[in-house]
Amino acid sequence: MRLRVVTWNIHKGIGGIDRQYRLERVIAILRELAPDLALLQEVSDDLPRSRFHDQAEMLAEALGMPWDRVHDEAEVLEHYISEDLERMIAAKLGDPSRDPHGDPIPSEDLAMVADETVSLAELEPGDRARFDRVSDRDAEMLRFLGERGIHPGCELEVTGSDPFDGPLYVQVGGAGHALGARLAAAMRVTQLEDEA
Repeated sequence: MRLRVVTWNIHKGIGGIDRQYRLERVIAILRELAPDLALLQEVSDDLPRSRFHDQAEMLAEALGMPWDRVHDEAEVLEHYISEDLERMIAAKLGDPSRDPHGDPIPSEDLAMVADETVSLAELEPGDRARFDRVSDRDAEMLRFLGERGIHPGCELEVTGSDPFDGPLYVQVGGAGHALGARLAAAMRVTQLEDEA
């Protein structure tokens, strides 16, 4: 078995003959190399100087890393990126207001948007909602949702529930799914108004 490994100090995304910051060059080269394993140095996240951006998650999303692995990878990298690189990555990604798991990202002045979500477990059969976020601490939970095409931004309808901490049944994109009580409690949603 062959394994393609890339280890690269991206020097805060600054490189090339022009010595300009161009994170898109880093992403393009990584896509071209298509490594099985990429070890990048000088990447950071979750620090006040970076508006608490999780840049490792953002890079992982741009490169197609499965979302159940992003958190663990980001934990490893969190102290290895400069403020400049954090700002540049955020700008390149359009200054997102939410990370890939749906959690809000504070503004540059560290203000947080109000969280008006509720737990999916609080909804009743017939209620419709938009799935906004879920904790990134449980990779199995993320993998379970991802395999079913359930991700932040998708709309769902509660179709039923079983008593005594039984599953909650939801319809997402035309497919029915049973979600365990612990998972339904961890999922944060915005309830949608009924169409009149």
